[in-house]
Amino acid sequence: MYKIRVRRITGRLLFYLLFVLPPLSLSLLERYNTIDFFKNSPFSSRDDSLSAYVRKFFVNYRPRAGCVVLLEVHSGRVLVLEEWNLPDAWERNDFPFASLFKFITLSGVIEEKMYGRKDMVEYRGYPHSYIKEAWEKCDKKKMSLSKAFGISNNPLFAELGKKLGKERLLKYAYRAGFNTTYFDLSWGWVNEDEDVEYLASGLAGSYGGPLHAALVGYAIASGGWLIRPSFSRLAWKRVIGRFVSERTAREILEASEYTVKYGTAREVWREAHPPFRAGGKTGSLTGSNPRGRYEWFVGFAPLEAPEVVVAVLIVNGKYWRLKSSYLALKVMEEYLKRRGYVN
Repeated sequence: MYKIRVRRITGRLLFYLLFVLPPLSLSLLERYNTIDFFKNSPFSSRDDSLSAYVRKFFVNYRPRAGCVVLLEVHSGRVLVLEEWNLPDAWERNDFPFASLFKFITLSGVIEEKMYGRKDMVEYRGYPHSYIKEAWEKCDKKKMSLSKAFGISNNPLFAELGKKLGKERLLKYAYRAGFNTTYFDLSWGWVNEDEDVEYLASGLAGSYGGPLHAALVGYAIASGGWLIRPSFSRLAWKRVIGRFVSERTAREILEASEYTVKYGTAREVWREAHPPFRAGGKTGSLTGSNPRGRYEWFVGFAPLEAPEVVVAVLIVNGKYWRLKSSYLALKVMEEYLKRRGYVN
C-alpha cells in the first residue's frame, strides 16, 4: 500500500512538472513580455547604458522628434526603445514608411526568382523623381538591382512593382507583418487600393512605426524569420513565420551594402570609416504628425553575420539637425564595441 501511494505521488509530481508547470510558466512570462514591462521592470531587456548613449544624441542635436529601436539578433531582445518628443511612438503605426517599403518589393522579386541583386533592370525616369507621368516621357535606362536599392531609384522600383503585380506584392507585405494583428504589437499597414507603382517604390500607401521597421530589418538579418521580440530577460522571442528564404535574405543583405558604400548613406560612412561591414536602407517623406521631414534608416551589422539591427526615425524641420543614418551608425558601432566585435 505504501509503495502504491509513493508511486501515485511521484506520478502526479512528474505530471505537473512535465505538463502543467512549463506552459503555466511560459504563460506568466509572456504576460509580462510587453512594452510597459520593458519601461518599468527591473527584469526588462533594456540596456540602460546603451539607451543613455542614444539619449545624449537627442539632447545634443535636439531634432524636432525622433526614436531609436535596437534589436539583438541572436536573442531577439529589444535593448533600446528611446524616443524624443514622440511619447507614443511604440503604439503608433501611422508614420510614412517611405522607401523602407523597398525592402518588401526587393524581397518579392528576389524570392520569386525574377531578378538577382546583380541583374540589370530596365526603367524610365530620373531615379529620385516621384511623378509617374514624367517617367513615361524619359528614355529607357538600365541599372543593377543593388544600385537601384542603394540609391533608392523610385521609377525602377515602380517598374518592379508592375512586374511583380499587386497581389504578390501584398503577399510579401502581409508576410512582413503589414495589416496583421500578431500578439499585442503595433504593426504597419498598407493601403490595398494604392497604385502598385507608388506602393512598390515607397512613395505612397505604406505606414508603420519604428518597432515594425526594426522587425522587418530583423527578418532580413536573421535569415528570413519574422518574430515577436522579447522585452524581458525572462522571456524569449517568438517566431511568427518565414518572411523570405535564407537565400533571399542573404541577397538583400549584400544588396543593402550599396546604400552605405555608394548610395544614400555614403557620406556618413565615408566620413566615419567604421571598422565593420554594414548594410541598410534609408527612407524620407514629409509627414504631418508632427510636421516635418521624416528620415528613416534601418541597418544591420556586421554584414557577414548580423548581431544587431537598428531602426532610427528622425523628424527634422526646415534645417536638418541630425541624420538618421549617422545616429544608426554610431549606435551600431557602440553596441559592437561593447560586445567585443570591434575595438
